[in-house]
Amino acid sequence: MKKSIAIILVIMLSSCKETVNSNNKVVNQKTKKVAQVDYHKIMDVVLDTFSIQHDKIIYLEYEPSEQPIDSKYRNYILENPRLEESEKKLAIALLETGKDSFNFDRSKLNQNSQEILKNTDKTTDKNLTYYFNSFLSNKENDLVVSTVGAIMNNESYSTKNSGAELIMFFKKGSDNQWKLSNFISTIEY
Repeated sequence: MKKSIAIILVIMLSSCKETVNSNNKVVNQKTKKVAQVDYHKIMDVVLDTFSIQHDKIIYLEYEPSEQPIDSKYRNYILENPRLEESEKKLAIALLETGKDSFNFDRSKLNQNSQEILKNTDKTTDKNLTYYFNSFLSNKENDLVVSTVGAIMNNESYSTKNSGAELIMFFKKGSDNQWKLSNFISTIEY
């Protein structure tokens, strides 16, 4: 009898999506699904699309964020006329349920991206860094949302930075190639 109660308790506790932190407070855990999409291809699209910045040294970073979209942007997303309903739904899913698990490996970027990120021949005081901090795909794996920061700084003026934080959407075309389909800016500076 005691063994059956213990087994039932273990099953019930393991099926809960809540855990107890070190302060004995219950905290919600966001579930993270393993990526079914190779997000290196999404990074390639960004670098290929915006590589016209020939006069800048370009860097790329992946810095995962636990809350990639702040909840204060919920209404901004839902009421944004530029976004399709499927994009709104995916962005809200990223806001509420979390991002896909993704292991970044720079060597998995395409050849063009590798060339863009080679800074050996460039001499300029302008740097542009793309900071990716989340990815989430829909169930069909043909639509992706990503949060990206783009920061440009001028080395001559150490305090002169400009940039934006973006929510970007990518669609897989009929040719199985990813393309930037839409984006909205949440912060500009």
